[in-house]
Amino acid sequence: MKSTLRTRIATAALLLAPVAALVAAQPAAAQPWGDRAWGWGGGGSSFDRRAPQIFDITPGDNTALDGTGVIRIGARFRGVDPAGVTLRVNGLDRTALSELSPNGILFSSPLPPGRYNVDLTVRNRSGVEARGVWSFTVIAPGGAFGERPDPNRNVPGGFNQP
Repeated sequence: MKSTLRTRIATAALLLAPVAALVAAQPAAAQPWGDRAWGWGGGGSSFDRRAPQIFDITPGDNTALDGTGVIRIGARFRGVDPAGVTLRVNGLDRTALSELSPNGILFSSPLPPGRYNVDLTVRNRSGVEARGVWSFTVIAPGGAFGERPDPNRNVPGGFNQP
């Protein structure tokens, strides 16, 4: 019985050895759906092949907000290296003043009435970039919701005031 068991084990080892050698010889790049393709393992630039995704922007594009209180500007994202995130509001970099996580960014501030343009740029570890651009309007307190101020008019407390 011992010799039969030894024979079976030896036969199985002989049959499996070539298969194990073939699997070990395959490069990681030949396995496009493995962990390295999604950035879950390994290192370097061999992962993060997919473009980052930006979603759940706030405030929504072309919305009008009541200017009484703090306005929150941000978005959620997926597949992003936090070191590759830049949030600009009306051309000013607000990244350092924002709450940043691997899943999103949020800038909170009271804003004077006017139109605001947001530009969010994100990159993954491989340098693949995605960009979100949207606008919104802050309405003066007491103004009717939906009323859009003329950006060329001097609004009390607005950017056009000296």
